[in-house]
Amino acid sequence: MLKNLKLGVRMALGFGLVIALLLFVGALAGINMLQIQSDTLAMNEKYIPEMTVASNVQQNALETMYAIRGYAFNYKEDRLKEGEDKIAGLLNHIQKAQELAREQNLAALQEAATRAFNATREYHGLMEETRVNVTNMLQARVTTVQAGNAYVQAMDQFLESQERQFTQEIRQGAGAADLEERLWKITFGNQILNIGNEI
Repeated sequence: MLKNLKLGVRMALGFGLVIALLLFVGALAGINMLQIQSDTLAMNEKYIPEMTVASNVQQNALETMYAIRGYAFNYKEDRLKEGEDKIAGLLNHIQKAQELAREQNLAALQEAATRAFNATREYHGLMEETRVNVTNMLQARVTTVQAGNAYVQAMDQFLESQERQFTQEIRQGAGAADLEERLWKITFGNQILNIGNEI
C-alpha cells in the first residue's frame, strides 16, 4: 500500500509519525514531570517538616533525660532546672508536630505526637517525684550527719570523762578491780565508737 504512494507523501508520513512519537514522548515526560513536581511539593511541605519536627522531639527528649539523669546522680539543682527547660522545649516541639499533622493530614505523625505528649506528661510527673525523693533524701542525709555528729560528740565526752576518772583513780590509789572496770568501760566505749564510725 505504501509502495503506491509518492516519495514525498511517504516522507511526509514518516516525518509525521516521528513528530507524533515525539509529541507522545513529550506528553508522557510532561505528565511524569508533573508527578515529580507533586511528589517534590509533598516532600517539601509534608515529609521534610515531619522529619524535622520528629528529630527535634527526639533530640529534646534525649536532652531532657540526660539532664534529669544527671540530677538523679549528683542532686544539683541546675541539672533539674535544665531538665525542666528541656521538657518545656519538648512539649513545644510536640505541639508543633501535632499542628503539622493536622495541617498536612499526617495520621502517623498525629498518633506518634499524641503518644509522645502522653509519655512526656508521665515523665514530667516522674521528674517531680524524683525531685521530691531527692529533697527528702538530702534532708535525711543532713539529719543523719547531725545524728552522727551528736553520736561522736557524746562518745567523745563519755570517753574523756572515763579517762579523767581513770587518771583520778590511779592517783587516788584505787583498787585493781575498780581500775579494770574503768579500763573495760574505756575499751568498750572505743569499740562502740569504731562501730559507729564504720556506719
